[in-house]
Amino acid sequence: PRGGAPRHANRARPEQIKLNQRIAACGAPREVFEAIADAVEHGVELNSVNLATALHRVARSGSASDFRHLRRSAEYQSLLTRVVTALQSPEGDFNPREIANMAWGIAKAQVPSIETFGVLSDAASASKLHSYKPQELSNTVWAFATVWNLCASPAVKAEFSPIVETMMANTEAELLRRAAEAERGAGAGLSDFKPQEISNTLWGMATVGRDTAPVFDEMRDEILRRGLGDFVSQDMSNTVWAFVTSGQQAGALLDLVEEEVDQRGVSCFKSQELTNLVWALAKVDFGSNRFFDNVSKDILEHRQLSTFQSQELSNLVWGFSTLMKRDAELLHLVEREAVTRGLQGFKPQELANMAWAFAKVGEPASQLFSTLELEILHRRDLSAFIPQELSNVLWSFAKLGHGSPKLFETVGQDMLRRGLSCFKTQELSNAVWAHATTGNEGTKLFTSVEKEALKRGLHAFSSQDLSNMIWAFAKGEHVAAILFGQIQGQFIRMAAESEEGGLSSYKAQELSNLLWACAKTQHSAKGLFSMAESEAQGVLARMDEEGEGGKGGEEEEEE
Repeated sequence: PRGGAPRHANRARPEQIKLNQRIAACGAPREVFEAIADAVEHGVELNSVNLATALHRVARSGSASDFRHLRRSAEYQSLLTRVVTALQSPEGDFNPREIANMAWGIAKAQVPSIETFGVLSDAASASKLHSYKPQELSNTVWAFATVWNLCASPAVKAEFSPIVETMMANTEAELLRRAAEAERGAGAGLSDFKPQEISNTLWGMATVGRDTAPVFDEMRDEILRRGLGDFVSQDMSNTVWAFVTSGQQAGALLDLVEEEVDQRGVSCFKSQELTNLVWALAKVDFGSNRFFDNVSKDILEHRQLSTFQSQELSNLVWGFSTLMKRDAELLHLVEREAVTRGLQGFKPQELANMAWAFAKVGEPASQLFSTLELEILHRRDLSAFIPQELSNVLWSFAKLGHGSPKLFETVGQDMLRRGLSCFKTQELSNAVWAHATTGNEGTKLFTSVEKEALKRGLHAFSSQDLSNMIWAFAKGEHVAAILFGQIQGQFIRMAAESEEGGLSSYKAQELSNLLWACAKTQHSAKGLFSMAESEAQGVLARMDEEGEGGKGGEEEEEE
């Protein structure tokens, strides 16, 4: 039966054994195809071992150039057809190793064959996964996740999604079954998983969006039990990335990683591994000065940024800036590298994140922003930017005082062209804030944002987004009488429903922005001013009762 004990070993004919030896010795995909063609011509029936070895050998012997042509290769498609037919046959005798090797081979060759993976998923059904060795299980998970990444269009991903969900759910159930057996002293649990098998399994699950807490908890506990001594740098980086990406609690694992990295030194990490760690630790606000100082020192003294991929440069500065670590020397080095190589190779997200990173810590980077401006205006199709990226670009230029009228006009027009319904409230607020801060004319955009805000209702906006939007309207001399009226009505209702006057959810900067906007536009907001006065008196009274002096608050950024 499929996925059961191997039966082909006793039934393999001499010609099939000879064919397998020839395939295993091939040094290029074309040699594999030639071997199969010769066998078919001489009437040799390919068995499960032949098919699995062929797919595995194509992946092992192929180059990036070979892989680019495989999707259109008639020989490779014919091989996949043979695999599907054999897997669906009642006489199929594929064992776990062969199924895992076939999945791995197709994924490694970068061919997103949804049909083949659907049949592979059926073959590796939940009832059979107990016979999979850790390497076979982790390779299968890795393969499904890799093909998921290769699905370029939303339509293809939607087709593949139920197949992936089934495979991952079955794998998670098997992992938990093994862990439960170990608890009863009846099995090895996860202790027989090698570090790479743990990291590949976690990476695969996080890549496809799985976030089953019990599975991650079991994996984390197993890592803490054995330590990280046998984890190579890639395994460590992928493991941390998986926990952070899936939103799972890494807990003491991050402390363990910090200690291990400190003992080994960051020099043993490749640039991708290192920047993934920077990104992941920043994402969960793990601001270890020791780790980030070591990263900076290693890059400044021993690495060439010309060897970094664009995503790695973007992740590097994003991580440092997210934690408000303004390393001027490192930022300058990244700026110089980005300007020198040009921005053509940067994806929209990488461009937006890099701009945001420099702006977040107040690093001017004039050359970088001039280059970015030219890149966006003359080489980019803005439709490739998602709303958040457009908003972040505008915010970054405005934050650093780079008020390019042409850039703001172009981006503003693109926002109007695609419609504002696809923009989140923060993105709308940031866009008008950026226009107003730089003094760029945005009458049509302001009017459209006001209409969109009225359509959604004030409840859709956070206090910061609302106050920044109103401040921008006032700064840009945009009269939004209906919106101002609704805001005052909202505060009156809040006051009636709250013992604290309704303003306790607003920070000082946000309230200041609202009051300033009302005053600037001469909008009648007597009720709002009265509420603000009452709120301030209440705060002072409480401070006096508690006998505590006031502390100056940090001004919130108008992002």
